[in-house]
Amino acid sequence: GSLTLRNGASVEGNQAYQGGGLFNAFGRMSISDSTLAGNSAEFGGAIASLGANGVPALAIERSTFSGNEAVGSGGAILNRSMMNITDSTFDGNRVTTGTFAFQGGGAIDNNSFTGQADIATSLFTNNEARRGGAIFNFNAADLVLRNSDVVANGLGPVFGDAGGGIWNGGSGAAVIVTDSRVNDNDGARRGGGIYSDEAGLLTLDGSEVTGNIATSDGGGVVMLAGRVVNSRIENNTSGGDGGGIYHEGLKALEIIASSISNNAARREGGGLATFSPFAIVPDGITIDDSTVSGNTAEQGGGIANTERGVITIRRSLIVNNAASGPFFGSGGGVFSNSSGQTTIVDSTIAGNAAASGGGGIYNSNFSLMVVDHSTVANNTSSSLGGGVVALAPMFVTDSIIARNAGGGGSPNCADFSAIADNGGNYTDDPGTSFPCPATFAVTPALNLGPLADNGGPT
Repeated sequence: GSLTLRNGASVEGNQAYQGGGLFNAFGRMSISDSTLAGNSAEFGGAIASLGANGVPALAIERSTFSGNEAVGSGGAILNRSMMNITDSTFDGNRVTTGTFAFQGGGAIDNNSFTGQADIATSLFTNNEARRGGAIFNFNAADLVLRNSDVVANGLGPVFGDAGGGIWNGGSGAAVIVTDSRVNDNDGARRGGGIYSDEAGLLTLDGSEVTGNIATSDGGGVVMLAGRVVNSRIENNTSGGDGGGIYHEGLKALEIIASSISNNAARREGGGLATFSPFAIVPDGITIDDSTVSGNTAEQGGGIANTERGVITIRRSLIVNNAASGPFFGSGGGVFSNSSGQTTIVDSTIAGNAAASGGGGIYNSNFSLMVVDHSTVANNTSSSLGGGVVALAPMFVTDSIIARNAGGGGSPNCADFSAIADNGGNYTDDPGTSFPCPATFAVTPALNLGPLADNGGPT
């Protein structure tokens, strides 16, 4: 069958087990210019829509969902059908309990392989759930969010778990966020703005994730697999690791032509943190043509790579980040530790600061680092190695480590016999304590100008 609501229709104050206001079982439902408010259910406070894979079932436009509640999942909508939403507002909906891992979505729970959602030019605000304050996408479901705002959602004072704005996970689950804003969400333990687990896939394209807060890891995003393209991850805060982005595990994360700026982490990786809990070498993170700037953390102000993580940085800027302590304060720009593998190519690491060692780079504890055709300049450290601290193997080729400032007679390098000079390297002052390799060319008058776009790759 089919149902149409339009022209100011209102569905308010109803209750049911599924779909407090409306229930759609393998039919078609069209809602436009309508209000659904104050409805409640176990699942789908306002609407529950079930449907066959690939069959259009639920279309919503220019409508408002407010104050709806579900006990289990989908404060406003539980969707297991093909659903299209445009120009609509979801405000103040919530999931009151959501005890199980497969439950969440203060506004929308898009669930199972039949759940296919396309959402455009819509607003999600003030929604709450234990997982996915606004949106929960689970178990082979697909969701596309276009030119929309997920703003000021949360996980509630008691139940907060993951994904203040959006939660994505379960085998084959995929979320694509395009030209959208995920801002100022709060209350999550992990993933203040977005949480996407190792079984899900997340793509951010032309979007911004700003001003989100997590009490543990991933102030902006916990993202275990996917892509960030032409996007901004800015002004997020975490109480653990990864102020902007937190990544762990074996799957690949690509960051392309994006900005990770002005984020803060209490522990490691103000901009980005990664680690692998497995002995298997992960696919790791690639950062291409991007900027990591103005981030702060105790260690790895810009980037922290620990516990067997793998990062490749190409044609990128790591600038004006700070490792501020108070206990360690190492690696203002890049911190690599505990068997991490870091490759830096055609990139600039400049203007970073460390309260302890390695204003630009800190590499230690069996980590492996490659620096190729790159510049490490104008970084500072209150202790050794204004430019780099090398306590573990660092292979340097055709690069400049100069104009840095550090204490203890090591302005540019604190090399504990770990730097391998592969040729073509320059410094302006090798230092007197743990100096740069004697094979570095010493050129006091290196003509390094201020950081600017001079047409090259870095």
